[in-house]
This record gives sequence, structure tokens and C-alpha cells, in this order.
Amino acid sequence: MKITNIIKKQIITVCIIATVIVLNIILVSLGTSQVVKSIIPPVARKIPKIDTIHNDILVDNYFWLKERENPEVMEYLHAENEYTSEMMKHTEEFQEKLYEEMLSRIQETDLSVPEKVDSYYYYKRTEQGKQYPVYCRKKWSLDHDEEILLDQNVLAGRHEYLEIGALKVSPDHSLLAYSVDTTGSEHFVLYIKDLRTKELSNEHLSNTGYSIAWTNDNKTLFYTTLDNAKRPYKLHRHILGNDQTEDEMVTLGKPLLEPGEDLEFAEYLLSLSLNQEQDLKKMDLTRNKLIERIHDDIAAFKYLDSLVFPISDTLVEPPKREVIYEFLPWGEEDTATVKEQAENIKELTQCMTVYPDVLSDIARAAFQSDIGEKEIWTVRRGVYALEVKKIHDAGKKVARADITQENLSIYLSWTIKEKIHLLID
Repeated sequence: MKITNIIKKQIITVCIIATVIVLNIILVSLGTSQVVKSIIPPVARKIPKIDTIHNDILVDNYFWLKERENPEVMEYLHAENEYTSEMMKHTEEFQEKLYEEMLSRIQETDLSVPEKVDSYYYYKRTEQGKQYPVYCRKKWSLDHDEEILLDQNVLAGRHEYLEIGALKVSPDHSLLAYSVDTTGSEHFVLYIKDLRTKELSNEHLSNTGYSIAWTNDNKTLFYTTLDNAKRPYKLHRHILGNDQTEDEMVTLGKPLLEPGEDLEFAEYLLSLSLNQEQDLKKMDLTRNKLIERIHDDIAAFKYLDSLVFPISDTLVEPPKREVIYEFLPWGEEDTATVKEQAENIKELTQCMTVYPDVLSDIARAAFQSDIGEKEIWTVRRGVYALEVKKIHDAGKKVARADITQENLSIYLSWTIKEKIHLLID
């Protein structure tokens, strides 16, 4: 009996609490509805876009809202914003209170840790009441006068929004490349500022991504452009003074599908100076580790020639071997029979020049054979009978125009290896 009474009391208590909550919700709803009872939410038109993928039919009724230049799209977005403002109007005082409380917990006037590059200290600072940072530097000492490179608050001007995508000073510290986005689209426009005269160059580069890099000649810039999904897609080389339409795409004819690590690797090679110890310290590498990284990161060689040595008209010829050979594929005969057939070939009729960077069976075989001796090499597909006729050492300078497109990447990678070795030896 006592237990039953206790349960009844608990049920009554829960009901009272629930009733209070429901009444509060109703009161708030009534109060809000009095404010916004006449507001009708905007409704977007349905324009079906039908796609068939893997035999599945997909219908997107609102695909048309991607059309940024369509006046109806802009009209609908403005209507959405107005509706939101009206619906939230009764919370404006509370929004302001929240903003002030959050702002009070932020140190508005602040300074980043200065980064020393050559004789300059680079840093950015923020000021109370201003929305964006100011990018600055001081020469020789932090006690010297401040030089403002870029004040993002001034740059923003009357724009409701402004984001800096990339900001990099040239190796000789005379030019500033920076990119801005004023729409939130993450498609940046790249500008060049002369830090000696404080004047902005007339040239600008459109549709750039977050990545830019200078070369050591202080007049060449590399930047990425974006695909429709706003991902870095292609790498371009820009020479100051040229129109963007003249910029070369640096991918040996293929899109830059994986830019992240390769571009990062290329960027730190770009910064190599003649001070070897400083270079290695900057890259946090030993000499052996750098060589290992260069040899392992073969993908980077696709664009390193253009990145590091953009004006090179001659390339270094890699070591090569001239061979004569015959290839006997596996057939119905057993392994021993095919090897015996290869050994009994009197005259080798096929000719080829092979390089060490070509990862083919015959290249591996040739670079492990001595000159003038016929060798039998068993590979996965069959048997080679080959003989090395001539051995050419690396080092000969060859005009780039005289190199076939097929062998160009081999010459590029070997040239880069040779020049990097010179820098760090």
C-alpha cells in the first residue's frame, strides 16, 4: 500500500513538471507566433534534373539553385535571408548579448610569434575593434621600425567578407604575392605588391587555390587552379609581366591529381639557397635523408624541373647502355627448354638504348650485365638473351629540344638529382 502511494506521488510530480514544460513551450510559441504570424516562408520552385547512375534514377528538384548568375536564384536567397531575419528578430537582443560575452573572452589586441627569415622578422598582429589581422615585418631586430606589408582591414574596405588565401614574400624580400576571396567561393584572385615602392602590380591571376610558391629568380610564381569541386587541379608557372593566358601548366601534360605532398616537397626545394647548412636546417633533414627523400619521391620529378630550374635549356644525360637482345616468351615449352633456346641464339637482332630510371625488365638486366658478354635473364614474362654493346656515363649536356618526349622525364629527373647533389655535397 505504501509503495503504491509512493508511485502515485511520483506520477503526479512528473505530470506537474511535464505540464509546466508544455505550458512554457505553448507560451513561447504563442509569443513568437504573434511576432511572425504574418510571415510566410519562401518556397523554391521544383525543376527536376534527372541523372541515371549505375541504372539508378536520381532526381534533384533544386539543382537549378547552383546557377549563381540566375536572377531568380538571387531573389530566392534574399527572400530566405529576410525570412530568417524576421523569424529570429525576437532574439536579436540575446544575440548581441552572446556576441559581447564571447568577444570579452578574446584578446583582441594580440601578436603572433615572429618568424625570422634571413634578416627579417615576419609576424601578424590584431587590434581591438578591427576584424582582420595586419601583416608586418621588421628588419635586423624586433626593436627596429615596423613595416606593414598588408593591412587586411584596409584591403577589406566595403566588402562584407574578405579572406586571404595565400601570402608569400619573394626570396629576395622585395615582392609580396597574396590572394583574396571576397565572395566565400574559395576561388582566389592573386595579386603582386612591390614592397619597395608599396605599389600594386597591374597584373592579377584568377581562379587560384591556396597554394603559391616563388622560385629563386624572384620573378617566377607557381600557383594551383581549381576544378569544379574546388579542389587543386592543375599547377601553373607565371612569369611576372606575362598575361595569365601565357602561363604554362606544369604537369607534363597530365592534371595534378595529388598536389598536396608533391607540391610541399617542391616548395621546400624551391627555397634552396647556396647556404647548404641553412637549407638542411630549414628542412630539418640530414644530407643522407634529403638524398633518400629525393630518390624516393619520384612523383615530384614530374614538375621539379619547371619548379626549381625554370630557365634550363640543357639537361644532363643520365647513364645509358646500348644493348642488343632477343626476347623469348613463355609458351607451351617448359622453362629449361626456353632458356636453352635463348642460349643457342647465334645472332641478337633487336637494338635498344636503356636508362636506369626506366623500371623495365630489360633495363634492370642491362644495368647488371658487363659489356661484350651474352647474358640470359629470366623474367616473369619469358627469357631475355642480351648483350651490352656500349656503356655511356652520365654528365653529358644535351639540348632540351633534342630530347624525345618519351625520354624527357628521365632526363628531367636525372638533371634534378645531379643539381641537388651539387647543392648538398
